[in-house]
Amino acid sequence: MFGGAPERRYARRALAEGQHAQSSPRKTPLFIIGGIAAVAALVAAIFVFTGGGDGPLGIPLGNDTPETPEFAFKVQKGPVVTTAEGADQQKAVAAAEPASKAVTAVLDTFFTEAFLDPANWQEGDYEEAMQIFSADARAEAEQQLELLTAGTEVSGLETIRPMASTVKTEVLVDPKNVPASVIGIVKFQASGVEGSQRFVFNSKGQYTLQKIDGDWTIVSFSVSRADKEGTAGSATPSSPEASS
Repeated sequence: MFGGAPERRYARRALAEGQHAQSSPRKTPLFIIGGIAAVAALVAAIFVFTGGGDGPLGIPLGNDTPETPEFAFKVQKGPVVTTAEGADQQKAVAAAEPASKAVTAVLDTFFTEAFLDPANWQEGDYEEAMQIFSADARAEAEQQLELLTAGTEVSGLETIRPMASTVKTEVLVDPKNVPASVIGIVKFQASGVEGSQRFVFNSKGQYTLQKIDGDWTIVSFSVSRADKEGTAGSATPSSPEASS
């Protein structure tokens, strides 16, 4: 009677210890899963608060690129020129109106790409602006980027903002009252800032546009520059000129 009791107690102890040994490994995966979840939650929180993307761990810590300012020329009425003797001027003016508006919009886009879009002037890359020229005019324009754009050495500027600028269009209408070409006469100004320094871009000239494959396209230009730079008390003008 007494001899079997220790054996039963030993068996119960062994069974208890065996059950404990089997339950221990099941806790480890739960611990690992909990740790992974905590790390994932931390990464997600950092992603949300920093804006997601390209910084450490693929997350940016900020964006230093300024936004492209809105720009549109102030439009001045220009003449409508007819090529047919005795042409109906009223019909010619009516035909010229949409062409004048379309060309003004093209020039708004060109000067935005050439002077105001930080993605362009910070890199000195004006590929988008050059797409508005015809093939022949583009070859000439690409050799005169310093004349036609903000230039290739202005990446140190903090911002470039438009100032008061005007465009006047002259529309040439053919005998069938179809606008054949439009000349846009522009006076463009923009202000660049770098610390206490201020740079004023000042571009004047005319751009001739014709329809190519359905789009108003710059086919020639004659432009001059009279930029100024310095502090409030001094300014140094420069005025390169060229034409195509």
